[in-house]
Amino acid sequence: MLSCIKIFISLIISVLSLSAVVYAQENSGVCVLPKGTFYRGILQASVSSDYSNEGDVVRIINPHDIFIGKKLCIPKNSMFLGTVNYVQPSKQGVNGAFSVKFDTLVYPSSQKVPINGMIWSKNNGIIGGEFAPKSAYRTVLHRTQGLSGVQVLVPHGEGMMGQETKLNAGEEVNIILNEEVLIKF
Repeated sequence: MLSCIKIFISLIISVLSLSAVVYAQENSGVCVLPKGTFYRGILQASVSSDYSNEGDVVRIINPHDIFIGKKLCIPKNSMFLGTVNYVQPSKQGVNGAFSVKFDTLVYPSSQKVPINGMIWSKNNGIIGGEFAPKSAYRTVLHRTQGLSGVQVLVPHGEGMMGQETKLNAGEEVNIILNEEVLIKF
């Protein structure tokens, strides 16, 4: 619940930041994309903790024109380019994980804009990496005041073998900007 509230607050801040930028930049030859701005895009090839390597190129296509005020700042079919910068295959007790960092926005006209972004996740850009379920359970007597006790199952022992984490080609993902971006026309 707390993470949902944090996401909601960050979205409100992004909208308010974007509104101020729109007002200040609407009549200039510059678009300012504030830090923390989210963009939704379509992943062009699968990324997995099983077979992806650090340094593999990742491409995400922007499926819609993105306007700030009346100014087209990111045209449809622009491409976010990045690389896999962390990979951890699954292991005993932990699911596989990876992260992707984006450094370039390429317009359909081939204009390149440097950016600093990542695929958004609730774990600061790390996709996956959760603990795997425990491999066994044991019964424990749980006593409460006024009752004689109830036996409950409690996870026990090593975790199961973790599962690999994967984002599939064609899947929509969120990119978040880690720094403000200035786009000059």
